[in-house]
Amino acid sequence: MEIAALVEPQEMALSEFLATAGIGLAGGWLFYQIWRALAPRAQAGEFGRHMIEQLRGMIGSEDPSEVFGHYRALLLDLGRFAGRNLLAVLVAAAPLSVAWLLYDGLVLDARSGASSGAQPSGTVHLSSREIYLCIFATLGSLAAFGFYRLGQRRPA
Repeated sequence: MEIAALVEPQEMALSEFLATAGIGLAGGWLFYQIWRALAPRAQAGEFGRHMIEQLRGMIGSEDPSEVFGHYRALLLDLGRFAGRNLLAVLVAAAPLSVAWLLYDGLVLDARSGASSGAQPSGTVHLSSREIYLCIFATLGSLAAFGFYRLGQRRPA
């Protein structure tokens, strides 16, 4: 199935486009700020150092129980790191998701709830607003990352 077949062929008004761009850019910027606050780079560096430590311990050990102890510690650290990052992504995505659902609901109400027709179950139906939202949210996150990196390069 082609992507073009999944995209709703409706015209988008300029006001809808600007609202989508604003929500996407602001949401993407906010996503990055929240995610970076909940999962700072220092935690990733600490995880990397601890992982190397455990791997060296595994390689240098001759006792199987000691190897499994390092392996267990490595898996626990990996689980904590992955869980923390997953939680950070979910929390950071919440404001953008809520803003989009509220806006999309208002747009659908303004159009009297008219939809493009019944869609078959099990299909994904994307509107041009949703595609633009993803594009602008990505741009907003990249802009926030760029400003974050610029701030790191400047002397304090």
